[in-house]
Amino acid sequence: MAKEPSQSSDIELPFKSLSFMIAWIDWKQHRTECKKKLTPTSIKMQFKRLAAMGEARAIAAIEHSIANGYQGIFEPASARLHATGTDRAATYLAQGAAVSLGDEEQ
Repeated sequence: MAKEPSQSSDIELPFKSLSFMIAWIDWKQHRTECKKKLTPTSIKMQFKRLAAMGEARAIAAIEHSIANGYQGIFEPASARLHATGTDRAATYLAQGAAVSLGDEEQ
C-alpha cells in the first residue's frame, strides 16, 4: 500500500493507483475547504471502509461525496442497492417470480 504523505507516516492508502490517489487528494482538499479536519483515526477508518468497497466503488464514493458536499464518504444510492443485494425487484425477477404491483385480486 502507498503511504499517505501528509498525515501520520503509519497510515497507508488502501490502493496504489494514480486514480485513487487523485480522488483521495481531492477528498482532503474538499474537507479542508469545508474546514473539517481529517484526523488520523478517521483516515484509518475511512481507508478500512474504502478498501472493503474495492477500488472502483471507493473512487466513485469519494467523487459522489465531494459532488454532493458531504462531510463523510457515501456511495451513490444505486451502488448501495446493488452492493448490498437489497434490490428486491431484481432479486425476485432473477428467481423467475412475478412481482406484485398491487393490482391483482386476492
